[in-house]
Amino acid sequence: MAESTQQKLVCSRAKAKSDTGSSVTQSSSAPKRKASTALPLDMKVRCVSSIPVGPLVYTSRRMQGMIIEWDEFGSEQYIELAELQSMRNSSPAFFENNWILIDDEEVLHFLHADKYYGSAKSIDDLYGILKKHPNHIAQLVKTLPDHLKKTLSIVAYREYTAGRIDSIGVIKAVERATGLSILSN
Repeated sequence: MAESTQQKLVCSRAKAKSDTGSSVTQSSSAPKRKASTALPLDMKVRCVSSIPVGPLVYTSRRMQGMIIEWDEFGSEQYIELAELQSMRNSSPAFFENNWILIDDEEVLHFLHADKYYGSAKSIDDLYGILKKHPNHIAQLVKTLPDHLKKTLSIVAYREYTAGRIDSIGVIKAVERATGLSILSN
């Protein structure tokens, strides 16, 4: 009789284990984030400044004495992926505020920074918005983070004053979409 009780106990533990395993499988029906592919940490990544006024400076906490500077809006620096990981951990504002743009989906995903970028991951994307029909601008701008909305407004002003945008409709569409005044009345 003791053997029978022992067998029942073993069987019920095995059943509990299999039930637990199956319930884990069943509860994992929530959408999973695709696993990051392994990227070489010494890979150089093109990073572009999206700060419309003045320089942007990053001081590495990983490598003593390393300073990376972008002189102006649109200037580029090539940074190792390992340093970008350090930047994400020690100075997350570079990503959260979109101070740098990285036009590589795989790198952004690897850094877990893709959530901070909307429809614009490059300077060309910002200029591309300004080339759209005014009716389509609002849809594109609403996906941008606040910092990039401000940057887009400044870029629109510069393009307008330089004569590269001749449509007041585009300017008004950007103003409505961002909630920022570009041209004073």
